[in-house]
Amino acid sequence: MKTFTFALVVGAAFFLSSCSTSVQIASEPQGADVEINGQAQGKTPLSITLSDLDWTQYNVTLRKLGYQDKTVVLEKELKAGPFIGGFFIWPFWVWCYGPMDNYNFQLIPKTGQ
Repeated sequence: MKTFTFALVVGAAFFLSSCSTSVQIASEPQGADVEINGQAQGKTPLSITLSDLDWTQYNVTLRKLGYQDKTVVLEKELKAGPFIGGFFIWPFWVWCYGPMDNYNFQLIPKTGQ
């Protein structure tokens, strides 16, 4: 019983600390408008917390006057805490694959203006 309780506490700690990621989005030049999944979020550099749910996809669009719009899907990575916690309590695995914590984008100037 003590082993199960310990596993439950360790799993809960991993879960509570790892179900989202603080993401930094930067651009060169700075000051680009950022949309995530069609919702305005602010300007670069931007710090935002995003969920680590496995099936969540983040489409990011950066816009700045005089530059081409840039749209990307954020790459994801395995999150160790929820992955390990998933061995003790199954649902933690649904939070084991989330966005990386830093993204830097180079905006391309529009030509022919």
